[in-house]
Amino acid sequence: MSDDLEAVPTTQFSIGDAFSYGWDGFMRNPGPLLACTAAAIGVSLLPGLIPLDSPHLGLALSVVGLIASVVIGSGVVRMALGVADGRPATFADLLATQNLGRYALASLMVWPLVILGATMCLPGLIAWYFLQFYAFAVLDDRSGRTVGAWESLAVSARTVRARPGQCALVMLLVLALNIGGASLCVVGLLATLPMTAISSAYAWRIFTGTGQPQPA
Repeated sequence: MSDDLEAVPTTQFSIGDAFSYGWDGFMRNPGPLLACTAAAIGVSLLPGLIPLDSPHLGLALSVVGLIASVVIGSGVVRMALGVADGRPATFADLLATQNLGRYALASLMVWPLVILGATMCLPGLIAWYFLQFYAFAVLDDRSGRTVGAWESLAVSARTVRARPGQCALVMLLVLALNIGGASLCVVGLLATLPMTAISSAYAWRIFTGTGQPQPA
């Protein structure tokens, strides 16, 4: 593995295999994945469900929600990487703090950029296309070195540039499944969010050569 996380692995990538791997990984680890995803969705919906009589309360709730989203998001990514390494998803992944600060900082850079771009549609898609692997870059402990918040964005972009067509297929898979999940009264996201996280972890392992994905 090179210092730039740009090793070219010999394993062939198939988007069909990524889909199947995500589905199998989710079906073998439903408990922790469902719980974390439900918590993430609940946190995102909470401000709209609670009547707020004070702007200070609204601000406090938003801050708490943001912190919770970061912690839960990192937990889901760690679970996905663990599944790709042949380990079961556990709640210990949710409580892990290694590189959490870097992940939080990277997310605070990525989320506004993607959300702002989404208001113009195409720029948001382009931003997410190049940054879709930032969380794996900053949280992956198998790379052999520490990747900083800003560097994780660059690593993701380099990974995408090395395999542009295949990374586009991964992004389309993630978007299609999660849009479909959201259309089912949001309930479908309980399955599609962790499933696509595992599919992306599978792709990350193959694209960067940080390990051979193990049977889910």
